[in-house]
Amino acid sequence: MWDLIGRNRIADDEYALKNLTRDLALVNSVPALNYSNVGFWWQTAAETRDYIYAGAVLEREISERLTLGAELLGNSPKGRGSRSDVAFNLGGTWKLSKHINLLFTGGRDIVGETSAMVYIGLQLLTK
Repeated sequence: MWDLIGRNRIADDEYALKNLTRDLALVNSVPALNYSNVGFWWQTAAETRDYIYAGAVLEREISERLTLGAELLGNSPKGRGSRSDVAFNLGGTWKLSKHINLLFTGGRDIVGETSAMVYIGLQLLTK
């Protein structure tokens, strides 16, 4: 079908589909890493309680210098009368040089206090 300015829309759609297929293949060929942890936090202070925490991370290397990731984490109530917390973060690492990385993340609680968090830091590598 032709549009008002004389382009063949079917050919444009086929070209877009081929590019999307190629782009998805490139994204799927990039290494990804996922890991998780579960633990128990033992507390002895008054008005606190022991709690369980858990988290899962999915990271993808976008380039040699950039890694992006997403994290979902949570814990059981930490104190008497408190509630469980569940939060997410999105962030990454930008390799500035062989021994220096810029770390960044932002996220918020989705269950619990519902506060937001942003973090930027430098990581100095010795090896």
